[in-house]
Amino acid sequence: MRRLSIFEPGIKSRNPSSVLILADGVESESDSSSVESAVPNNAFLNALAKGYVWQQQIEAGQFEGLEDIAKEQGVDRSYVGRMLQLTSLAPDIVESILAGQAFEDISLQYCRKGIPVFWEEQRRALIAAE
Repeated sequence: MRRLSIFEPGIKSRNPSSVLILADGVESESDSSSVESAVPNNAFLNALAKGYVWQQQIEAGQFEGLEDIAKEQGVDRSYVGRMLQLTSLAPDIVESILAGQAFEDISLQYCRKGIPVFWEEQRRALIAAE
């Protein structure tokens, strides 16, 4: 199992870093040389980091729900919900986005429409959108 530490400085937390645990056996389709030259989507990465940190904070009992996070962060409840929805992305999709290898054109605007629940549906929807 691989781990990726995500630091989001704009998030107020006792522990500002979060660990994203990727599924066993998830491999990149590219070799390491292409990973180094890939450019990740920073806006999407920031949104993904917020979602994982906020999910962790809810699970740890720091916040009771979306409203509490929204009030603390000074944002709308629906914004918090959209960021949290990103935590349901399939692990291989998250890895590809983090590495800048695939779905580089994915946008938060695209995700506003809603993310399919099933991972296979997510893959089909994102491939069709590319």
